[in-house]
Amino acid sequence: MIPKIPSDVVFCVFGLLDAGTRVRASKPEIMAFFYAMSKKERFKKIFKDFIFDTRDYSPYCEQVDSALSNLHACSMLSMIDLKDYEVTSALTRVHSLGLFNKKEKKLLKEVALELEVGKNDVKVYKPSWHKNYGGKGK
Repeated sequence: MIPKIPSDVVFCVFGLLDAGTRVRASKPEIMAFFYAMSKKERFKKIFKDFIFDTRDYSPYCEQVDSALSNLHACSMLSMIDLKDYEVTSALTRVHSLGLFNKKEKKLLKEVALELEVGKNDVKVYKPSWHKNYGGKGK
């Protein structure tokens, strides 16, 4: 099996969101989300290689920071009005889900769902056209 690194997990979680989904571009909020997921017993194996520094007011993870920067740099996450990331259709087509086994895929989908419904104070928005074009909508 191909070894997986934390950026593969971040890449895959965002890639499992629907194209057009917006997540507030607050790295502290996003890192806090991944930190909270890493503490949940059922997700511990997926997040075992993540290293969080919790000495400050918000958890920080260099691996998450780097993955977000890389996704933005290669236009997989678009920046909207300097406040939101928007998941592009390119990201939803090429996410790294193929690296993970069946059980890991199921867990990653659960993590993406938690991010999508906006738990853990991460603000997520659906585009207004989303419900009209087969999306799950809120």
